[in-house]
Amino acid sequence: MIVKNEAENLPHVLASIAGVVDEVVVYDTGSTDDTVALARAAGCRVEEGYWDNDFARARNAALAMTQAEWILVVDGDDRLVGNGAALRAYLSGSTGAFPGAPPARSLDFIQMRVLNVSATDEERHSLLSLRIARRDGVRWNGRVHEMMQIGDNEPCVGRTLLLTPQVMHIRHSGYNDTTVRRAKGVRNLELAQAQVDDLATRAEQDPRVASRAILDLGRSLLMLGHRQEAVEAFETVREIAAGGVLQAHAIALLTQTLLDHGGHDQAALVLVDELRAGGFATNQYCDWLAAQGLARIGRRAEALDLLRGIEEVMEPVGNQLTLEPVLLARVIFAGAEGQMEEAAEVLADCLVQFGVHYDHATLLLRLWRGREVELADRLTGANGAFLDDVLGALRQLGEAGEKVASLVGTRTDAPVVVPPAATGGRSAHSVSIPLRPAGPDDGH
Repeated sequence: MIVKNEAENLPHVLASIAGVVDEVVVYDTGSTDDTVALARAAGCRVEEGYWDNDFARARNAALAMTQAEWILVVDGDDRLVGNGAALRAYLSGSTGAFPGAPPARSLDFIQMRVLNVSATDEERHSLLSLRIARRDGVRWNGRVHEMMQIGDNEPCVGRTLLLTPQVMHIRHSGYNDTTVRRAKGVRNLELAQAQVDDLATRAEQDPRVASRAILDLGRSLLMLGHRQEAVEAFETVREIAAGGVLQAHAIALLTQTLLDHGGHDQAALVLVDELRAGGFATNQYCDWLAAQGLARIGRRAEALDLLRGIEEVMEPVGNQLTLEPVLLARVIFAGAEGQMEEAAEVLADCLVQFGVHYDHATLLLRLWRGREVELADRLTGANGAFLDDVLGALRQLGEAGEKVASLVGTRTDAPVVVPPAATGGRSAHSVSIPLRPAGPDDGH
């Protein structure tokens, strides 16, 4: 771990990894609270280090503190969730812990999903991150959005096992506070700019290294709302990256930025075709971008057809975005095309999966007017995490809403339906050897 002023979070992350790891090494970058004392009291080995605007250097300093064969990387605002006993057994040589997986000795990395959660622990979006690695030969590279690298390999390239969230995942809460989020954005922008400036002084330029640095800069600019500068950065990566996942990610970010701010819809659709042809983005992700562009130029029926086939929105680098905006767009376009039954059903499913916002509960009742019993059945069958929130909102909307809520409340014997997204039809793990370059980790 590298930490700074994590006294509030530290006990929680340490509790989550208890029994999973043999030792905890903490490199402190200048805490002024009780972080160091708490870490030492918990039995961690602590080095009181320094901060010099370089995440990779700090991580490498932490790495030097241990001789363990395998390392697990967590931050203060992380929580590890999953089967730690199975993981330990697997790393110790038991292939039976993860049936079908290659022996751990054949791997360099283990990748897992990081779920970004709200202050109330609601899942927002997620990303893939290399969080377990064989210590020998691994180093971190990059001032900001640092990535692990083996020797002269591309960052994040190695023999990799991917764990699904059901086996193990990390819950990250570091972006809940608006003030903290902006402060991190300002810091990341400074580091990204310094990284680009360093490269500019070199006589020879590696397009891959430059692309990664400029992409980091663009993402940091976008986080702080500097749209035009971000667009220029993404366009630069599009021009110099010469194919691959970094170029695809730059095109994807450029396209979504143009769509979000309007006026460039035709250009965005051209970029979607380019992204699709490159082969580093899924068809469903490209369909989501295309649907937004088509709707903005009045081709809603075509957009609706695309939305109907989207079950997952995965960026080229593996970041999984929430499906909520896809479902809400489908509600709007279906209604505009006169497909009111579809709009009603999709909205009901969306609210129980992702929660109630704005006037969605009112709209839900309007779409299901006179069919309260059918709505109750639909909500019960969806079995989403936010069912109670939806019922609470409905109870405040008068007699019709109260009726629906009461009907759902009487269905205690209803079958439990597991949403397809919860399992995806996947096994407990999947294997990718070697792994194509992954995206930068947004954990900090």
